[in-house]
Amino acid sequence: MASKVKIEIEGDYIDSFVYSGILFLVNSDLTLKAYSWDYIFNHSLEGLGVFQKLQLQNYSKGAVSISDELSGTYSISDKSLTKFELCSKELDVWPSDINIYKNRFYVASERGVDAFDFDWGKGKVSKFTRSTRIYDEVSFKLATSSYHRLAIAAGKSGLLSVIPEKKYARREHVRQLIDVPCSDCHWHNNNLVADTVSGQFTASYRSIPNKIDFDGTDKEYWELVKTIKNTSPEIRKREVINGDNIVSSWFSGKGLFSMTESLKLYWNKIESPTEYELIETNSELSTLKYFKAQSSPFGTVMEIGDDLKLFTGDGQNQVIAEEVVNWRLFPKSSYYLSHLHVIEDDVLSVSLFDMPPISSKFGYSKSEVSSD
Repeated sequence: MASKVKIEIEGDYIDSFVYSGILFLVNSDLTLKAYSWDYIFNHSLEGLGVFQKLQLQNYSKGAVSISDELSGTYSISDKSLTKFELCSKELDVWPSDINIYKNRFYVASERGVDAFDFDWGKGKVSKFTRSTRIYDEVSFKLATSSYHRLAIAAGKSGLLSVIPEKKYARREHVRQLIDVPCSDCHWHNNNLVADTVSGQFTASYRSIPNKIDFDGTDKEYWELVKTIKNTSPEIRKREVINGDNIVSSWFSGKGLFSMTESLKLYWNKIESPTEYELIETNSELSTLKYFKAQSSPFGTVMEIGDDLKLFTGDGQNQVIAEEVVNWRLFPKSSYYLSHLHVIEDDVLSVSLFDMPPISSKFGYSKSEVSSD
């Protein structure tokens, strides 16, 4: 499945994130800038009719499909982009990862993890607040969850969890979950998975009930939330599958993919951690060098050596980019599930895909999207 629509945004970027109608871009000069994604998208469609623009706007939110006549590549220059800038912030460090939860921006880097908010004024982001240091050592990846919980893949310091009492996390809220060097982590609902030098670790947390379903007072509810948040998760370690070392793991809806050292891909239901299914990849996995993967409803994207490949449920796969600087999916977003961000030299490409009506071996249905 090829993307039907691609928006090319000219500029020298190292990372990107889209959230609540705002496109966040980190430039090569280590400046974070916020833009109106809707204005950028509409500007790139100049020359189209009102109805055509409306169709593409709905398509960008995964709501409808579009005709082949509207398929294509649309672009916006870096000069035009400046018109839609809302605010900026100097990061002064190369981010190893960025993430957002409830209007709170997190940056992982060689210095640790910083957090700051962005304020809304008149329906748009008006400014970034001052940064707060949460953690002070090298950090590689971030994973967010409900109630402002955060996981940090902190290299030699292992896998860390950050469980603040309310919104604002501080150093004293950081605790070590796993003391094995950790390079990556993902959080889906009540489940956390981490890649370490000793294989795969999963952490399963108690479910926090929705407030609307709770039969009690507000005080009793928030006391329960506090108790559950402070309850240690059940941690499982898995080094091998069928004698083959696990080197990478990631969620796909309610399932979990595991890549082994011999380039075999397995899938299991989260609730059935020992019942693995071998997934056929048609020998398209050739190296673990620079390996990174993430899944979406439209398929699974894997960075394999110099190639960025998309694997889809119809058994097809294709190289969608080469020698990328960075890339990102948005598996927790209701509006941006169909988006793939790929940063190459001097351009960010935002590819939009059809949303399949049913799940597949490389994708999942909308009903399986994390509720975090």
